[in-house]
Amino acid sequence: MNRSKWKVELFPREFGLFPYVFLSYLLFPIISISLSVGFKRMIGFLLLVVFFISYRKLFFNQSGKQFTFWIIIQMVIVYIFTFFYYHFLFLLGFFPGNFIGWYEKDHQFKRAIIGYFVFSFLLVIYFFFQYPMEKNLYYVPNIIAMMLSPFAVRSFFKRIELEKQLTKANQRIEELVKREERVRIARDLHDTLGHTLSLITLKSQLLQKMLHKNLDRVKQEAKDIENISRAALRETRKIISNMRAMKVSEALLSIEQMFLHAGIKFFVEGDEYFKNTSIFIQNLISLCLKEAATNIVKHSNASICHIVIQKKDGFFSINICDNGIGFNESVQEGNGLKGIRERLSLINGSARFENGNRGALVQLKVPIIMKEYKGE
Repeated sequence: MNRSKWKVELFPREFGLFPYVFLSYLLFPIISISLSVGFKRMIGFLLLVVFFISYRKLFFNQSGKQFTFWIIIQMVIVYIFTFFYYHFLFLLGFFPGNFIGWYEKDHQFKRAIIGYFVFSFLLVIYFFFQYPMEKNLYYVPNIIAMMLSPFAVRSFFKRIELEKQLTKANQRIEELVKREERVRIARDLHDTLGHTLSLITLKSQLLQKMLHKNLDRVKQEAKDIENISRAALRETRKIISNMRAMKVSEALLSIEQMFLHAGIKFFVEGDEYFKNTSIFIQNLISLCLKEAATNIVKHSNASICHIVIQKKDGFFSINICDNGIGFNESVQEGNGLKGIRERLSLINGSARFENGNRGALVQLKVPIIMKEYKGE
């Protein structure tokens, strides 16, 4: 027999410990009902069991008529507990308030929130007539907080949904970048090798026809074929080099993904300056940026990172700053930051690492070297 078929989930795993934390609040009605006797106690515990079932059902049925049904059941039970057992149990109204914030469609949420407001106002009226004003000064603020709870929960879930959409959009951008790179490589191969090989074919055919007629012309054509093939080889190497290289825009996208998973907010300014920069320089800068970003994730404990790129006096000035714990001697002597200096020294660039007003500051200075020709 497969035991996994008989395994029952108390709550969906994706919610983690959240449902179990809320269950701790059921201790209050348990204590209150225990103080009752006889039939009232039995009914109280029966209602508590129904309340727990509704709580569990709402986690597994997050939309549709069943979802609304179980929210109504919860509100009815809260009324019964408040009016017939212990008035302080009105705080169980936070349970249905939480689930009302789960409605995805606006019209469903509006209808539910109107019903919830009516539910809450009836509680206010009950306390107003049942208890003196000094007690109401305590109860009413709690009821107002309860009324606002669906909006807080809805805002939280919308933020999670926006983050999911952002992740999907970034993945889509990555796919588009890869697709564009494949198209560019195919175009370069077609434009470079296709035309070159066609020319070599024509030259070879001409060479065969002239083999026994004009020896000097044959030698010249053979030399042309050699030059054409060498040029094709150079172009092929250049294309392969560009395939392996990384543009600054791609590096920033990769850094954004890394920071997103690390919970670090990322802001960048001036990345458009690199559009006409040679791929070699872009690749070198990309490696430096990724190394600096990796250090921030591993060592800084930062929550925010800014990259500001400026163009002045024949140099790119790149400032990478965070709000973390800053540099210390052991980090400054690390191989990663030394690698940044060594890479930039190849093109007469420089790097400086220091502690700013808030966290660490990495300053890169890179000479501006533009593309040699448009086809690169």
